[in-house]
Amino acid sequence: MITSWSRKYYGGLTDAQHQANDAWFERSLALLTDRGVLIVPNLQLTFNKRGECLESPRVAESPESPRES
Repeated sequence: MITSWSRKYYGGLTDAQHQANDAWFERSLALLTDRGVLIVPNLQLTFNKRGECLESPRVAESPESPRES
């Protein structure tokens, strides 16, 4: 990977934390099938096997969320 995936999406981490995140991301992508996707919930983003960010569907409102009247 040319640029750090972790540095692109996470600020305020140490170099070691970025390295660990990048290694996790690469290992996770390697486990995907060609049509598989990796969902990163805390970013609310989805990535394909090539590491490209995909349009993520909007997260549905949870039942306990307050609703506007």
